[in-house]
Amino acid sequence: MTPVIIIGGIWTGVFSPTEAACVAVVYAFILAVIVYRDINLKDMYDNLRQTVSDGAGILIIICGAAAFSWLVTM
Repeated sequence: MTPVIIIGGIWTGVFSPTEAACVAVVYAFILAVIVYRDINLKDMYDNLRQTVSDGAGILIIICGAAAFSWLVTM
C-alpha cells in the first residue's frame, strides 16, 4: 500500500515528493507500532540512535567534500 500512497499522492497532486516521503514514514511507523506491534520503545530508541549515527557520518563526509572542493577551487 505504501507505493500506492506515494505515487497516487504525487500524481493526484495531493502532496509533493518530499511530503509523500513523510506520509510514507508515518504510514510505516503506524503499521509497525500499532498494527503489527513489531517495534517496542527500546527498539525505537536503538533504531533512532543508529539513524542519527549514520546520518552524522554521512554529514561529516559531505562537509569534508565541501571543504575539499573549496580548496581545489581556490
